[in-house]
Amino acid sequence: MDRFDYIRWPRTDDGMILFKSTSEAFYYAANIFTNEPMFQEIQLSHRKCIARFESLRPLTEDNLQAFLEVSYKIQFFRECIEEVTRIRKVLKYNVH
Repeated sequence: MDRFDYIRWPRTDDGMILFKSTSEAFYYAANIFTNEPMFQEIQLSHRKCIARFESLRPLTEDNLQAFLEVSYKIQFFRECIEEVTRIRKVLKYNVH
């Protein structure tokens, strides 16, 4: 896996952070746990993906691929958020 810092991380055409695996989400989390604006960007992207997911319902053959793609994004963003939270708790890091 290529390593990027959080500034040069690959993004989608609309500017959303792009994760291809759980390990990438964890790696990103380890790089941003002290950076509150970047953490908030991940949280916002997670909420946007959930809204997109809800807009795709009901599941049909026509929207199956989009449904799966957004499901993966939701999962990776959630894992990143949980990892940042876990790191902060372990290190007793407080964001002011």
